[in-house]
Amino acid sequence: DLYIQKVDYTANFPRVTRHDYFNLQPKQTIQIPDNKDIAKLNSVEIPLFDAIISNFPFIQQEDIPNDVLTAHFRSEFLKTQAAFLEDVEFKINERSDYYIYCFYNSLKFLKPDGFLAAITSNAWLGKNYGSQFKKFLLDNFSVQYVVKSNAEHWFKNSQVSTIFITLKRGKSEQPTRFVTLNFKLEERLFDETSQNLQFIEDLYTQIDTCDNPANQDWQQDEQYKTVFSNSDDTVKVSLVSRQKLMQSLKNQENWATYFIAENPL
Repeated sequence: DLYIQKVDYTANFPRVTRHDYFNLQPKQTIQIPDNKDIAKLNSVEIPLFDAIISNFPFIQQEDIPNDVLTAHFRSEFLKTQAAFLEDVEFKINERSDYYIYCFYNSLKFLKPDGFLAAITSNAWLGKNYGSQFKKFLLDNFSVQYVVKSNAEHWFKNSQVSTIFITLKRGKSEQPTRFVTLNFKLEERLFDETSQNLQFIEDLYTQIDTCDNPANQDWQQDEQYKTVFSNSDDTVKVSLVSRQKLMQSLKNQENWATYFIAENPL
């Protein structure tokens, strides 16, 4: 999309390489096609990134080489990540889906305040293996947004229920915004890239200010005071404190309930 907006600016041309993600390291040198001469390859050092945005692979845990991946992360996380220590033994839950390992691998590629956003299955919100993943997230990130749709499946040919999560590296006391969309994306997104980007920017601005009393486009829920809906009920936002998310690790709470409210009962 960046290239399409300004086709004469060759620095915007996508630089694509094909590698096993788990075999890459920051500062590793890889070969990337040149912006102008596609027959030429340039040696480029993998930097730390401001943001990583992905649709990580959806692979059933039965098809994942858990022993291999556990060994891969043992040297990297043994002394730094308490989420993987069970009775002093390093272990990654063998029920973890493949995309969860991709989150683990992405940590080292992010700048200190970098963002990580991805579309995933919603299973980890409530499944038992999700407890380890949640602890990893809370130990390393501020969970900024968890977004779901009540209006559609984002993958039309799949029965997997998906969510979109946005993380910022580093801890923050800002609440997590559990967002429910009650409209289909195709109703709001069109062919014009600049219009789509503006719509998304405006949507997140509204979500970020939903609890601001000066924002007259949103109403506070009468029963749940940390829940807000916009004027046409197409978006609902539930604010959940970091303290509540930390407490949920002990109580084994299903994060899917937070789309309703921080304390729905």
